[in-house]
Amino acid sequence: EQQTVVLEDGSRITLNTDTRLSVDYRQNLRSIRLDHGEALFEVAKNPQRPFVVQAGNERVRALGTTFMVRNEPDRLDVLLIEGRVQVTQSADERKDVPATPPVVLEPGERLVQRNDEAAPILDRPPVEEATAWRRGEAMFDNATLAEAVAEINRYGKAQVRADDPHVAALRISGVFATRDPVEFANVIAKLHGLQVVRTKNGVALRAGEHMH
Repeated sequence: EQQTVVLEDGSRITLNTDTRLSVDYRQNLRSIRLDHGEALFEVAKNPQRPFVVQAGNERVRALGTTFMVRNEPDRLDVLLIEGRVQVTQSADERKDVPATPPVVLEPGERLVQRNDEAAPILDRPPVEEATAWRRGEAMFDNATLAEAVAEINRYGKAQVRADDPHVAALRISGVFATRDPVEFANVIAKLHGLQVVRTKNGVALRAGEHMH
């Protein structure tokens, strides 16, 4: 489920599905630890009490601002919506890698750190698309069906599967409600001439007759 919490200083955190974080407010520091999942932070300005989010190896320091952090096993995203944030990577003790210098993001910029890449990438995704989950939507712009299914499966108890590589590679664009994965599967099946087959915990998308 998704929920919004208001902290004692008026900062708001909107948690996406399957998200865990802990809050540690001290006199001179507002510290949040995002263990996994995705959250949108609307930070009340207070220069005397920095607001810092720790996620994986990244420390995101808010400078009066709205931003989003997504912590997945294979990647970590920080997207700045308004204001400024500074992202610092802590040195990884296991690897002989020096800590990279801090990155200050501009509004609309996203920092993406993938596990298999040393340096983070900066890009500018459509903010509407990246924050669609707050509206109960998932937006895809030429995503593969495999990517779209992985995203939709974060929200529903019913899971969608697309095991056939030809099916998984199909391209998907559009806006879909996150609350109903089966309806998503039905729409995709109609668009691409696929079959929807019931499974134990949801549905599978399989190639229709004309795809073979």
